[in-house]
Amino acid sequence: MTVTHEPQSCVRCAITDLVSRYAHIIDRRGADAVEEFAALFVEDASFDVLPRPEGTSFPARGSMVIARLMFGRRDAGDAVAKRRHLMSSVLVDDLTESRARVSSVLTHMRLDQPVPTIINTGFYDDIVVRGCDGQWRFESRFLTMEYGLAKRPRIESPTP
Repeated sequence: MTVTHEPQSCVRCAITDLVSRYAHIIDRRGADAVEEFAALFVEDASFDVLPRPEGTSFPARGSMVIARLMFGRRDAGDAVAKRRHLMSSVLVDDLTESRARVSSVLTHMRLDQPVPTIINTGFYDDIVVRGCDGQWRFESRFLTMEYGLAKRPRIESPTP
């Protein structure tokens, strides 16, 4: 049951906006992206990914640690800069005035091919909290990845 004093739809939109902003910041990579990305998390936030990608330092704790980790991975190579995080099917549950549980679907795409390719998909399970400033932020993010989609053989369409 929701106990917020503002319309539930406004709160759900604000939380969905947080999830979308996460993808926009990491994919657009503006001049202040690391700081903007860190601002999406509470100061002592946690972030984990399973299965853990090789060479990463997950789990991560702390908003700036998370931001540097994510942007360090993004800056690791030229091909990495040509990827998109598509967030969809955002569900907001257990909503109170200051806390909610959020689930969403990630489709991670590679754009440096002649045809955009799905690299992998996954599910985010988040806890978000509203700060004293009224802004929603991630308190924890847990990403369960389904790796290896881009490695599957391409099925060619039959020639007529």
